[in-house]
Amino acid sequence: MEDAVNKYAPNLRSLADKLERAVTSLKSCKEKQEQARKQLKRNQISVEQEVKQHVTNIIKRVKQEEQRLLAKVTEICGKRDKELQAQMEHIELDLGRAESMQSYAINFLHHGNSADILSQKQNLEVGLTELGHTSLITQYEIETDIKLTFQESVSPQTLSIGEVNCERTESSPQGKVECSSKVITPNMPHGTMNVGGHGSNFITINYNIPDGVQGSEHPNPGQPYRGMQLTGWLNNSDEGRELLRLLKIAFDHRLTFTIGKDNTVIENGITHKQYNPFWLTSGGWNEYYRKLRKQLAVKGIK
Repeated sequence: MEDAVNKYAPNLRSLADKLERAVTSLKSCKEKQEQARKQLKRNQISVEQEVKQHVTNIIKRVKQEEQRLLAKVTEICGKRDKELQAQMEHIELDLGRAESMQSYAINFLHHGNSADILSQKQNLEVGLTELGHTSLITQYEIETDIKLTFQESVSPQTLSIGEVNCERTESSPQGKVECSSKVITPNMPHGTMNVGGHGSNFITINYNIPDGVQGSEHPNPGQPYRGMQLTGWLNNSDEGRELLRLLKIAFDHRLTFTIGKDNTVIENGITHKQYNPFWLTSGGWNEYYRKLRKQLAVKGIK
């Protein structure tokens, strides 16, 4: 037995050493994994705070827009109400005159002097022609005074306010999961997007962002910015028309342009192909479309 122990003791010691190293390594992995979970939790809390702040900003802007629209409604309805009140007063005045002339005509018919009937008839006819000359505001005009159009998105992708990515990369320490987050805040100045065509082969997108004053979401609030006019080109194909739809979503969600550090409107990570006779006729659309789709996907538009 002693010989067996002496024979296998070195092997057992070696095995015990290996097990000790394995235990140490596993404890280290456990510790790193716990650290990774804590880091993930910290990132989660940080991203949740960013999301809450982003939503708070959106609600604030929506409330401001609500107040602006309500003020406009009050202004329009107040103006119409004054016009209707003035018309009502004029109608009541005419009504009083008409009732008085009616009473006079009936009374004269029964008790008047027949010699004066012709002159009284003429007087009443003149008075009658002066009644009812008020230009009335119609119900249709009132119904069309205020016409609001609200666009509701039904695509979950267009409601994206950001993205959170967690992954283990080759450069990451063993066992550590790296998380990154990005919250997208729309800050495009107001402008217009009009779609046209160039023959039957191309689609043109004409953007017009006028000069204005920067808001709280811009680099230099209160300072003026210089607008821009830009025309983008797509070919008139199924994919071109699909990308036009996605570009319209980006524009409606104020993601297409932003204001640069020099207080000038610039493209906000969504590039447009501009007019180039050689490029338009030499192809190359597929490469541009792949790039454009990636740029739109970053904004949550797919």
